[in-house]
Amino acid sequence: MANTESSSKTLAQLLQELREKQGITTTRLAELANLPVKQIQDLEAGLELFLSPAIRQKIARVLKVRPAVLKAFEKMALPENPPLSHQAREQYLDEIMHYPNQEHLCPLCQAPLTIRLFNRRDLEDNLLLEVKAHCSKCLFKL
Repeated sequence: MANTESSSKTLAQLLQELREKQGITTTRLAELANLPVKQIQDLEAGLELFLSPAIRQKIARVLKVRPAVLKAFEKMALPENPPLSHQAREQYLDEIMHYPNQEHLCPLCQAPLTIRLFNRRDLEDNLLLEVKAHCSKCLFKL
């Protein structure tokens, strides 16, 4: 696909076009790619603008295209978004750890953060709580 096409077409439009070309529904694409139906629906609705490498590979395999084809249509974070200072990052992590069930918003775009908490053990068998968080809309991650 030419670059002029990728600049005028969105990832959502491309996914829908490729899925329809294969003659499958969003539900079937989700099943074949082993992904939640909601995620496919969000992608085709334009609510998600980029894919993780693993998800890109799963979808590309089902749609019979190279992952690079999908990547060419993804939107990247805006360069004007300043990175968080170390202190601000630590404050976000601390707030998430103390209030894990509360909604936390992205400091860059104010969309909800997707948060995962993990219990880990160190070499001395001490319990450690690890936080992974990323924005549901932009490329922000903690």
